[in-house]
Amino acid sequence: MDDSVGSRTVKTTFRTMGTLASVSCSYDTAPPGVDTGITLKARLQEECRRLELLLSRFIPDSDVSRICANRGDWVSISPETFEVLFAALRLSKRLDVFNIFMGAQASSWQQLGESGFPRASAAAGSLDLRDGQARLDAPAGTIIDLGAIAKGYAADRLAQIALDAGATSVVSSLGTSSIRVSGRPVKIGVQSPWEGWETFGTLTISDRSLSVSADMGSKITRGRQGSHVLHPQTGAPALTDLVAVLVVGPDGMTCEAYSTAFLAMGLDDAIVLDQQTPQIDCLFMTLDGRFLASPNLDLTAMPGLQTWLRSQV
Repeated sequence: MDDSVGSRTVKTTFRTMGTLASVSCSYDTAPPGVDTGITLKARLQEECRRLELLLSRFIPDSDVSRICANRGDWVSISPETFEVLFAALRLSKRLDVFNIFMGAQASSWQQLGESGFPRASAAAGSLDLRDGQARLDAPAGTIIDLGAIAKGYAADRLAQIALDAGATSVVSSLGTSSIRVSGRPVKIGVQSPWEGWETFGTLTISDRSLSVSADMGSKITRGRQGSHVLHPQTGAPALTDLVAVLVVGPDGMTCEAYSTAFLAMGLDDAIVLDQQTPQIDCLFMTLDGRFLASPNLDLTAMPGLQTWLRSQV
């Protein structure tokens, strides 16, 4: 853990959920004393660890793993797991290309080596929920993967813990793709997905969550080679004209689901759905070097970006 205390700030970082978590808390007056600060940092780290033990598909006795191991049976789960699964089912009804039954396919592509391409297989399964329980109806080998929304959920919870402990402004993040800003406006750097240009610009947000789904280091071209997002209808990488999507919305799970789905569906369909979803604002970046942003976003591009993009096409 890397901690720092300023005149009115407390910041802590630690590794969790396969990435680096960071929480920066600001106070209107002096921050809590040393003991209180240490307690808050311990609570933040423990909450992330607890959520990982519940939601990770990589931990054999997590709630998610137990649901998959006991297909067809009702499995008791924590309130947190229930909340995330309920949100996932709600979001999947809205987003055809958002699917939580992609864990096995994701593992196959992550382990891809000299053996060649995995056999394509579509996502399949259904999940029933009732008070404190879940039941999976799916083919053998189906793995629930909540990675697309669990980090957004965790970022929101970390921010709320800090606010409840007296902070007046909080920025919490899991990696660079799941961020929550609570309190006064904060300027956040936005990376460029294009090879040869490092920083897209800055985005200022307040009391909102942010998710970025991107294939970083993409060459500006008209032919797509690969993507980290799998299409649920094929189980193969979604080769669309989008290389990065940034979504700002009311909560982390919504932002994570939409950014993932938009990247998988491509620009035209993403724009249509974005226009039908007023609670979110988006930045779309394309394979051929275009970017389109919601007018509601307080976004500033780096000087020279548009000139550079035109020179690449």
